[in-house]
Amino acid sequence: MWKYRETPHFVIVGTTGSGKTTFTRFIIANLLKQGFRVLYLDVKRDAEMECFCRGNIAITYAYEPNHIAKEVADITDEIRIRKKSISDIEKEYGVKKEHDYNFNPVFVICDEIILMKLVFPDKLYKETIAQINSIIVSGRSKNIFAGLISQSGLAEYFGNSGIRGNIGLKVALGQLTASEYRMIFGEEFSDIKNLRYNEIGSGLIMRHSVDSRPREFVSPYIEQGVLD
Repeated sequence: MWKYRETPHFVIVGTTGSGKTTFTRFIIANLLKQGFRVLYLDVKRDAEMECFCRGNIAITYAYEPNHIAKEVADITDEIRIRKKSISDIEKEYGVKKEHDYNFNPVFVICDEIILMKLVFPDKLYKETIAQINSIIVSGRSKNIFAGLISQSGLAEYFGNSGIRGNIGLKVALGQLTASEYRMIFGEEFSDIKNLRYNEIGSGLIMRHSVDSRPREFVSPYIEQGVLD
């Protein structure tokens, strides 16, 4: 069970063939059922994911650096607009800070965030990463959420404890190194292991304020073709 409002944002880390793409499609399918608009940033342009995303009008799919940067910038502009709306409503009606303003929900999912550093021009990369970080830090109250997907947990990005501390759902699929587990889950969990070894879709999960430590996880079974 994942209550995305209470534990906002997610990160999924796993090696090739560990089940990341199928699990992510499962998450997106359920977000769409709840009325989300999804922005999928896929710098590696995975053919399976592109086909899946382009088949639904509620998903915006971007793979080219300038297109990705523009879509992310538009979302950060939307956060500023919603922030001003909240401020105006609070001043006029005196509602509480935690009030649900029923903004249309948006989920920004960045696939292979580490690869962006290699593909983007340096200036554009820094600007885009800063905006993704701002979505993670300030998007929740505006009904805007973020998901990060990566083959490795060793990147400089995941070493940012401030960002890591704002991610509510952390999933590690397949077999990762002690350093990667430490980077994803925290210093005290570097010795954990996925005891299911080569079972696709298996790994470890930790939800902020729900799990006291990473626990065994097996992603939902999905019949062939159901998500197509």
